[in-house]
Amino acid sequence: MEFCGSEDVKRHRWFKVIDWADVFMKKLQPPIVPSVSYEGDTSNFDEYPETDWKAARALDPDELKLFANF
Repeated sequence: MEFCGSEDVKRHRWFKVIDWADVFMKKLQPPIVPSVSYEGDTSNFDEYPETDWKAARALDPDELKLFANF
């Protein structure tokens, strides 16, 4: 399967009823508007236990190259 970009997403059957001009003009009403009490409010997200990130292995030099310009 070859991907060409955003046009592939826009043509997907899930989005066939979307008027993309309305999206661009910000005329659509979102199905869910989260309640935000303050900047940085994370109450709309589930909580997950912290994991020990140090247990992850270090990346080898070839893997690090993938992130050179990131």
